[in-house]
Amino acid sequence: MSFKRKLLFTIIACFGFFIITELLFRVYFLIKYHRFHTSVYIQGGPLQTWDKDLVFINTPFYLDYKNRYQNNESGFKSKPGDWNIAPKNNQDFWVLLTGASAMEGMGSNKDGDWLDITGVEDYPYNKTIAFKLQGLLQ
Repeated sequence: MSFKRKLLFTIIACFGFFIITELLFRVYFLIKYHRFHTSVYIQGGPLQTWDKDLVFINTPFYLDYKNRYQNNESGFKSKPGDWNIAPKNNQDFWVLLTGASAMEGMGSNKDGDWLDITGVEDYPYNKTIAFKLQGLLQ
């Protein structure tokens, strides 16, 4: 068998191995995360996306890698799996909170040295100011 044929078979075998490995991991991801209404694209993408009104919003349906919170359909932090906002009723009292990262319970940036200095990670949804205020108002 010639060197070119061996090289071709090696390339085909490696390509096949990587395709099968990719498919296995996608099936694993689908089984593990199907109830969270997220995808590989969302989980592997940026944490914030462009918004024409607000400039940036949290990526909808993003699930924290420690399963502490998930962004709902509007990009607000919520309980994992609770990605759908309930419609507002006449009896409901909604409050707009401003304050960006403080209201969302965001910690220090994981890419730099700030996390090493502060030790403050992202808070779970039930430790945010919005969740505490919701409990008080109810």
